[in-house]
Amino acid sequence: MSFEPTFQQRRAIESPLGPVLVVAGPGAGKTYCLICRIEHLIHRFGLEPRRILAVTFTNMAAEEIAARLHETRRPGRSDVTRGTLHAVCFNILRDFASHCGLRPGFGIADQDYQLSLLKRLRIPEKWRGQVLTLFGLHRLQGRPLGQRGTELLNRYQERLRAQNLVDFDDLVVLTERVLRTDPAAATQLRERWDYLLIDEFQDLSPAQYGVLRQLAETHRNIFGVGDDEQSIFSWAGSDPHIIQRFRDDFELGEPIVLDQNCRCSIPIFDAAKRLVACNPRLFEKQIEAIRDSPYDVTVRQFETEREEAEWLIQDITKDRDEGGLSWGDFALLYRSHRLGRYLEESLVSRGIPCRLAQGHALSDDKIVRWVLSSLQVIQSPDDPVRLGLLAGHALPPALRQEVQRTFVKGKDLLANLRIFAASRSRGDADSRRVWRLIYHLENLRGMARSHQAVAGLVDELLTRPIGIGRNPLEERHQDLSDPLSYPGSAFLAGQLNRAITRRQRVWVEPCCGMDIPLVAMLRAGGIADARWLAPGEQPGEADLVLRLGDGKGGWPLRLFKALQLVHTAGLKSDFDDFVAFDIETSDFDIDSCEVVEIAAVRVRKRVVIDRFHSMVACCRPIAARATEVHGYRDADVAGAPPVDQVWSRFREFVGSDILIAHNGQEFDVPVLRRICGDRAGFDDLVFYDTLPLARSLVDGSAKLTELAARFNLDVGRAHHAFDDAYMLAGVVPALNELRMRRARKISSINLLDQLGLAMAL
Repeated sequence: MSFEPTFQQRRAIESPLGPVLVVAGPGAGKTYCLICRIEHLIHRFGLEPRRILAVTFTNMAAEEIAARLHETRRPGRSDVTRGTLHAVCFNILRDFASHCGLRPGFGIADQDYQLSLLKRLRIPEKWRGQVLTLFGLHRLQGRPLGQRGTELLNRYQERLRAQNLVDFDDLVVLTERVLRTDPAAATQLRERWDYLLIDEFQDLSPAQYGVLRQLAETHRNIFGVGDDEQSIFSWAGSDPHIIQRFRDDFELGEPIVLDQNCRCSIPIFDAAKRLVACNPRLFEKQIEAIRDSPYDVTVRQFETEREEAEWLIQDITKDRDEGGLSWGDFALLYRSHRLGRYLEESLVSRGIPCRLAQGHALSDDKIVRWVLSSLQVIQSPDDPVRLGLLAGHALPPALRQEVQRTFVKGKDLLANLRIFAASRSRGDADSRRVWRLIYHLENLRGMARSHQAVAGLVDELLTRPIGIGRNPLEERHQDLSDPLSYPGSAFLAGQLNRAITRRQRVWVEPCCGMDIPLVAMLRAGGIADARWLAPGEQPGEADLVLRLGDGKGGWPLRLFKALQLVHTAGLKSDFDDFVAFDIETSDFDIDSCEVVEIAAVRVRKRVVIDRFHSMVACCRPIAARATEVHGYRDADVAGAPPVDQVWSRFREFVGSDILIAHNGQEFDVPVLRRICGDRAGFDDLVFYDTLPLARSLVDGSAKLTELAARFNLDVGRAHHAFDDAYMLAGVVPALNELRMRRARKISSINLLDQLGLAMAL
């Protein structure tokens, strides 16, 4: 926004209140006009930023608007509501969920979920993607589906609603329905914003346009920017004729045309213009490019990818030699990720340094997908589709097929996983992997109850991604120092936190080039307004200046540790209140043993405040090998109460607390489920097993007695239920402290490149 706007841009920016239509070709400054229009609305017309809504086609465009508004450094600009229409509709439906048959806290079904749901509806795999497209065209454009298609859509939506879910098309359709059919809700929504700005107007579907038209129905303040010649999403429901409908609905005359392409050179623009010359147009517009270039556009064809790569390498090598350029001055654009990987291999094999720009979605990352799937199961533990997707991420394809072949009709996923795992020998690798998944699925309910904040829950999920590699910091976390104890890092973290809170700039003093990666580290760490302190430049009085001195003060590692503390500032202790329990049994056969002793202790704020203990009558002799472990004989339980009486007292003692056991999912919980699973109150219990957490945190043995000795706790009489429960009550907070310490150590993995470069310099 530092350059002077053209005449047509100024017309768009300074238009009076009311409906405005701007037609802009590629590179004509659409985003620039939107930003300046927002500034004009605030400065000239006095509109409050929070009452302005800017709708973009992509999240990236919304982030660009946010970044440019932030650059103005004017108060309140961050309050402008911006985002995709789907995001806007989601926020609306959160407030009006009950108006369209949804319950609070509803979720959004992603494509994986939708495809899995269609699989359950017996749609062949090759048709599922097309079915979803037809559903979208029907709901967004009104295309007919036919009787069979309508029945399938109804069944599909019934399954979604049963799990309190919507898909992305529902977000728009349900919002439009609320605005159209609920006058009270429509009035409230129209009063939220005084002005609407819409980017990429040509990509709106009729349903999407219906939402925006009704939001602007009262004040008629709507600013649309689009280009009928750039409409390429008709397959997804968009309709470029929406632009003409907008003109008719709001009684507009000729649109404002941004007629200068500022991005492309004249040869590129002229070539593109010839390509679209035969396309039908809604508007006559003359757009010209103004950038000269000595290079013509050429097109080459190749029989194979190998020939194409060979030519590209020869061409850029020639350009580099003749033009004196560096390898970093070249960029190769490719049409698919597969081709990009092939080009990378070709360049590396020729000794040409390169970096592949990963364009995959964040959710494509295996670790991110694992965490998201686990969180979705926590949110909907009885949803078979969610459970199936998580199992799909945890098990390799071949093993998934093998497990599916053994499925017993009528049994749920967990039961079938247990059947498969039990059918394999104890040392079988596939069996162990399936058992780990079973324990993880059963532990998820306990995880949700044991964590007070999402950050702690995500941190624990990151410690146990079944079948997925861990990050390099986590692999060596035992060798790393805690950022909280690193000299100077806590003080620096406090300064950075204040700078973030007060929106101050952070300056880095030049020092032998080390300042360059440090600034990059700050920016990658979330401090967007980090800058180099150029000679003669004067920081503001409130700004934070990092003075590196001679560069020998350990700045790179101190800054890295400080940013780790900034990023983990929200971590809280999640194991302050719980009930620790343990049982002893007549033998060690899960399918036949009986409970001979059960004990529990209640913990509040890490302190034991209450105890439960009881021996239990046993109908079969106690095995000699069990006696060798816990010491109990038949005479010790001869006068003990039966399990029914003990269970009712135990269940009353536990109440609504989370039940924690060590190695519980492998023995204690299955035994209790078999013996007491049909008794009142069992299904309401939430169990948590500390063994997986201990294994991820400590080297060596994770046995309860070994952990107690490590944390200087009284071991007592090992393998006696009460002593073990009391021991566990002390081990759990100690493990939690280790978990928080490790979370600080392994955070900010994205800053390692900048840290390595800074330390090298």
